[in-house]
Amino acid sequence: MLELFLFLLLKHAICDLGLQRWRPARSKINPFGPGIQLHCFDHAIGTGIVCSLFVSPELAVLMATIDYFAHGTIDCIKSNLFKLFGIDHGSDLYWSWQTVDQILHYITYYYIVVIIGTF
Repeated sequence: MLELFLFLLLKHAICDLGLQRWRPARSKINPFGPGIQLHCFDHAIGTGIVCSLFVSPELAVLMATIDYFAHGTIDCIKSNLFKLFGIDHGSDLYWSWQTVDQILHYITYYYIVVIIGTF
């Protein structure tokens, strides 16, 4: 299970940092907007691929779906907080919330591993 967790963290780095730099900057404030939808789809596909190395295809799709919704919820709330409180990129508060954002994503992967471990 440690390997699964490691692969999910590597997938996260690729999707959150590697892929986003190739995408046009888009708002993540609207949960149904194209920016956040594409970003969440990247994460879901990555999670599905990683999980499929360890579990059945059906369970991998379920974990991908969980990641899709969890990632979108976390990012949308963060983006709306930035807008609501006028948090500028590069400010101390921005980096504090980015840290919380990343911790919440890591916790999501932890629970994906826990869920898979129960099957």
